[in-house]
Amino acid sequence: KMEVTYIGATWCATCKTIKPKVEELCKKFSVVLKVLDYDDDLDDTAQAEITKVPTLRITLDGAHVATYNQNQVASLEKCLQTNVKLTSADDF
Repeated sequence: KMEVTYIGATWCATCKTIKPKVEELCKKFSVVLKVLDYDDDLDDTAQAEITKVPTLRITLDGAHVATYNQNQVASLEKCLQTNVKLTSADDF
C-alpha cells in the first residue's frame, strides 16, 4: 500500500498552490494522503529534518520510496504511475 505524507505550512505560499495538486494526484491513484502542518504537527526533531516546505514523503508498504520538495509535483506523478497499479475500473 502506497502512502504520501504531505508536510506544508499555513504561511507557505507554494504550499497553497501545491497541496490541491497533490490531493488530486492521490485521489486519481487511490493513494492514502496524510497531511501534516510543519508548525502544528511536527516536533523540533522532525522539523529539523525538513529543509523546505512543502515536502512529500512517499512510502510503499511502510518502506521509504522517495522524498520530494517544493515544486516536484511532476516527480510525484511519475512515482505514482510507476508504483501504483490502476485497476480496470479506473480505465475509461
